[in-house]
Amino acid sequence: HRIVISSAYMPHGEDINDHLITKVIKEAENKKYGLIICADTNAHSTIWGKEKTNKRGEELEELIAKNNLNIENTTRDYTRSLGNSMTTIDLTITNQHTPTLQNWQIMRGLSDSDHEIIKMQLPDMILKSKNEKKDHKKCDIELFKDNLKNKILTHPLK
Repeated sequence: HRIVISSAYMPHGEDINDHLITKVIKEAENKKYGLIICADTNAHSTIWGKEKTNKRGEELEELIAKNNLNIENTTRDYTRSLGNSMTTIDLTITNQHTPTLQNWQIMRGLSDSDHEIIKMQLPDMILKSKNEKKDHKKCDIELFKDNLKNKILTHPLK
């Protein structure tokens, strides 16, 4: 069972139907692959937590319905905060070929961004990645380990 996992940023001025993610959705469906999209949609909808739906939210609602996709956010709580503005614009979207996600949750206070970290689990399965050639000689592995260790100690996952 193959799953495509995609992170997407959907800028305000860009037409959702022209976004690269539409190609990813179609490709996953054509190949019957599972699909998990973690996206900063910049779209507002009553379906995922806003009091009003904007034009962009309507467009995204249509894309989701047309492609038989699911919104996996298990709460309508905010995923982004900037000053007094709290919005739910970060969505986790899946298709019908994706195993049920487990323990979807917003991890408050762990991010250095105005967007919160979203954590979820896939059911037990063997995960494989493409074996791509990387130039590891350019990597400072000790610096990477130190940074990772400091980040984990500063922000332990619960």
